[in-house]
Amino acid sequence: MRTEIKTLQKIFWSSIPTNQIDVIILFGATRSDWSDIVKKIHGLDYKFLLITGKWSAWNKEKNIISQAEFIWQQCINQSIPMKKIILEKKSMNTLENVIFSFDLLRKKKISPKSICFVSKSHHALRCLLTLKKYFWDITYSCLTYDMEKETLTVKRTDWMKYGLTYDIVKKEYDKIFRYVSRGDIESPAGLIK
Repeated sequence: MRTEIKTLQKIFWSSIPTNQIDVIILFGATRSDWSDIVKKIHGLDYKFLLITGKWSAWNKEKNIISQAEFIWQQCINQSIPMKKIILEKKSMNTLENVIFSFDLLRKKKISPKSICFVSKSHHALRCLLTLKKYFWDITYSCLTYDMEKETLTVKRTDWMKYGLTYDIVKKEYDKIFRYVSRGDIESPAGLIK
């Protein structure tokens, strides 16, 4: 099992695209500081930045703004042009992130040929498999970041050393196969040897 998870994670642990990107899709997540991610986005050549996400533990309890709006504020504070930003504020999970983003782009008559998605490192494969279910004939790239949980960080180099970080990655691994069986995402067949 650990070997399979390592194989999956190796595929997407932080790659920065160098070519022109039609749309960057930023999957919202609970994170208080997005400045390092926004700096990386600033350096990319892209047409649109679609920020997606409503729910998170911190905004559900406090009844504050959506993840997308919170990230949007940090993008604006770091001079990302407002005309490039599209907000999707209704989605409550990865599948809805993709479905609602797909609908929003279609309504705006944006037909991307290339998508760069931004997500937590250990979540990147599920994001890709979900995107592939709805966006066909697209060139994909990803920009990932490590997730901090309590006093640990889910990193490529040592996620398997600690019970908490191992459990986070294992849950993600299990979700992939559960969602494939439901038909929500594409299969990772061929990625695991």
